[in-house]
Amino acid sequence: MRPCAGAGTREIAAELVQHITPAEITRYSGGSAARWALESHQIAVRDAYGRLPLPGRRGGYRLSPAYIDASLRDCRTQLTKAGIRLAGLLDQTFARPRRPEASPKR
Repeated sequence: MRPCAGAGTREIAAELVQHITPAEITRYSGGSAARWALESHQIAVRDAYGRLPLPGRRGGYRLSPAYIDASLRDCRTQLTKAGIRLAGLLDQTFARPRRPEASPKR
């Protein structure tokens, strides 16, 4: 699965949604926005910047297939987390209050 590589937004979303597991929903639903931002920053430092090869003589980067594959995995995971978390926030925001059950007339 290579979401993000040459696909449109609808195709990427459909691919990601199709593969979300109940375990991922449970794992990614908790936490605060601040925690999510810190987590994303840590992934960027570790993977995007930490595994970046040294620049060439002209200042450009030659990215290996392994680097690109790892980046696509991170992209898939982060988009999955974002979708799950956004769905949770929307559910909380737009949840309809439950109607109280009618009490029996006496």
